[in-house]
Amino acid sequence: MQKDIKQTLPDLFRESVRKYGGRNALAFVGRKPLTYETTYQHIQALMAHLESLGIERGDKVAILSSNMPN
Repeated sequence: MQKDIKQTLPDLFRESVRKYGGRNALAFVGRKPLTYETTYQHIQALMAHLESLGIERGDKVAILSSNMPN
């Protein structure tokens, strides 16, 4: 009998970082590609910044930006 496997997007991304850390994860035109590890570091830095502003798990936030792929 197979267990129910429940993984969140963060779980899946951390697994990708573990497996493919040095490989390219994403790229923007005219810029150097970012590896999975570098992308994960950027995410961690953003999380730390939001926490420093007092934002906690479950709080609602919005991203206000112009339409762009990044």
